[in-house]
Amino acid sequence: MEALEAIKSVKSVSKYKPDPVPEQKVQAVMNAARFAHSAENLQPWKFIVVSDEDTKRKLAGACTNAKHMADAPLVVVACARLDEAVAMIGGYMNSYPLDLGGALANVTVAATSEGLGTSWIFAFNEEKVKSFLKIPQDVRVVGLTPLGIPEAYEPPAGRKHLSEILSYNAYDSTPHRAPAATSRSRGPFRPSSVRSAIRSIPPKRGNAGTAKRSSRSPGRSAPRLLSHPAAGRRKRSTCVGSCN
Repeated sequence: MEALEAIKSVKSVSKYKPDPVPEQKVQAVMNAARFAHSAENLQPWKFIVVSDEDTKRKLAGACTNAKHMADAPLVVVACARLDEAVAMIGGYMNSYPLDLGGALANVTVAATSEGLGTSWIFAFNEEKVKSFLKIPQDVRVVGLTPLGIPEAYEPPAGRKHLSEILSYNAYDSTPHRAPAATSRSRGPFRPSSVRSAIRSIPPKRGNAGTAKRSSRSPGRSAPRLLSHPAAGRRKRSTCVGSCN
């Protein structure tokens, strides 16, 4: 799938061209964030696109190692609305870091597919950023990135081998290697295929934030779905929760 090629080709930009970014591309990149999954499909994100030169300079000053931010034509600020996030997932954390992480990944890949670049910055003074952009106190700033046409990239960053981050059936610190997959021939990378791949992820059914209710009528027993004698011995799984 061409989307994997876009993911592999993402690079952190160190310098941007001053050329303006067409509004059509801005809309395409930010629309990709809209298709990200989130806990209970609550979509607790808000994105601010900054083009004002003075505000960009102020934002760069509120961040660490962000001198290139003011040179980019645009700066994207990703925010999380706590009132729209799931307060507790896994029994110990709010859902917004996970929700925004998926949305930021979509933005990064979509920008690459549109010939643009990003370089996410997570070291910043949140109070200053909120003040510059008039962000409410109950909203958290998650990250900022310049957005524009790349002129130079950061040195390539290494990646752990798959065997170092993957295990089967249980957590295991011992590296494991899966059997080599059969190689497939791939066609040329096409930006439109990335957008199609993002949009092809099915959304969660039902209204946002509304738990699914059983459609089974009171007093009626569940239908038997045994298509094989061995099927009756299978354990039924229990869904604890899901993140779209």
